[in-house]
Parts: sequence; C-alpha cells; structure tokens
Amino acid sequence: MSVGTSHVRGLRPLVMVMTLSYPITLHLAIINGFLQLAVWILLAIAVAHSLLILNSSKRKLTDLFPPFVAALAVICLLLKIETALYLPPVLISSLLFYLFGRTLLPGQEALITRVARRMGDNDLPHRRYTHVLTWVWTLFFAAILIESVLLALFASIEVWSLFTNFINYLLILVLFLLDYLVFRVIYFRRPPSLNAVRRVLRERNLQRIVRD
Repeated sequence: MSVGTSHVRGLRPLVMVMTLSYPITLHLAIINGFLQLAVWILLAIAVAHSLLILNSSKRKLTDLFPPFVAALAVICLLLKIETALYLPPVLISSLLFYLFGRTLLPGQEALITRVARRMGDNDLPHRRYTHVLTWVWTLFFAAILIESVLLALFASIEVWSLFTNFINYLLILVLFLLDYLVFRVIYFRRPPSLNAVRRVLRERNLQRIVRD
C-alpha cells in the first residue's frame, strides 16, 4: 500500500529539512535538558521517513531502519528514557562502513572508483588513487562507529551529542575537502565538471552506483 504520489512530493522537502536540521535541533534539546523532546524529534523524523518508504515500489533491508527507530522511540517515550537517541549515529556509520567496505572485497570495484568512472575518469593512476581513497573512507567510518559506541557507553549525553551531531560531520567535511582540493584540483589538476557531479548525484544514478 502506498500513499498518493502528490502527497509524497509534498512530504519529501519537509523530510529533507527535518533530517538536515536534526543534528542542530537534537543537540540544542539535549544541552538544555529537554531529553524527551529530543526523542519526540527523533520519532517525528523516523515516522516521516517511514511514510516515504511506504510509497517506494522497491524494498531494501535499510528500509527497516526508520520504523525500527520509530518503534524504539515510542518505547523510550513510554519508559521516559532516551536510549533511542544513541541509535541513529550507530546505524548511519554502520551503513556507510558497509557501503564503502563491501566494494573493497575481491572481485568488486571500489565505490569511489565507480563514482569517478561515472564521471568519465578511467585513468589507471586515478583508479589506484580512488581505490586507496575508498579504503580511507571505510576506515574513517569504522572509527566513527567505534567512537559513537564508546561515547554512548562511557561519556555524558552532552559530550556524545557534541561529537555525533557536530564534530563528526565537521571531520567528514574536512576529509571531503582535502580529497577534492588537494588531490583532484592540485595533484590531478582536473576537477570533475559540474554537469558530471550533477549526473552522479541524481537519485537513481546514485542508487545504481551504490547497488552495482
């Protein structure tokens, strides 16, 4: 069963805004002591993503994440605990670690190599570089995963939130900028064209690259 297409089109921008603003709103709620409000925010986003999934014709294992998080959030609200808040960073870093890491297995093409190839870059030196870079991102997300678990177990929720909602995203941005500026612009001296980036980032193309 799916909801109307027009309704979904109206819902997608709202879900995107909610998702992008989630780290900030969550951290503000936590540092001000509104932990139950933080769980309500998580529940709202999980339910919104679940509604989008209902309209999808194809089912993936990751489609279980939003309803699972929503169910856990409801339980936490009933028990007046905030355990559900710790789950999204673990799920997201685990998923990214899997998406990058599985393409490093024998017989697979490294994920960033696939992206470069879709942008029209098939040079052998570049392929070696993108293979190494896929290793870097895989190890990075493994470190983020371990950090999220350790902070959830041993740090205060305020410290955990500072890292998972701000510092980790800054580290991702820094690593991405280093990749683009130092290697693609300075070393290779041939950054991808804007049209090539847009082509890869289209939803269907991106899903196809990850799935291959």
